[in-house]
Amino acid sequence: MIEKELKALLSESKHRELLAQFYWDKIIAQTNYYFSDNNGGLEDKNITVRVREINGAYTLQIKTPISEEKALHIKEEFEEPLTALPEMVSSNQLKTVANLSVGDALYNRFAAYLQAYLPLGRGYANMFGSKYLFEIY
Repeated sequence: MIEKELKALLSESKHRELLAQFYWDKIIAQTNYYFSDNNGGLEDKNITVRVREINGAYTLQIKTPISEEKALHIKEEFEEPLTALPEMVSSNQLKTVANLSVGDALYNRFAAYLQAYLPLGRGYANMFGSKYLFEIY
């Protein structure tokens, strides 16, 4: 899947104001668990490896960059359902899911969000909020 994100940082007050101005189709609590390799190759290539948890369901997500111009980020996204949160994503799994030739990716941090969905044309607008960072997707 190709993902197109237009990112904008908002203050908490602007985030709340924007949330109040639209009827959001649904709001979901999620936690993203991020993984990195020991040699920094994933970060150097701007590749995201994470496991997303929503309602106890886990999905491995790998995002590889296609292009980035200012606030517009276009990435190819690969997903695979998981039965549990792993401590690492093996190099074999990275190769199988996203054709990446890198070492094992180890768990290193997490972030919890509320994600709001707004129907928009053939797709949707998405807004994330946490107490540290507010982004519009």
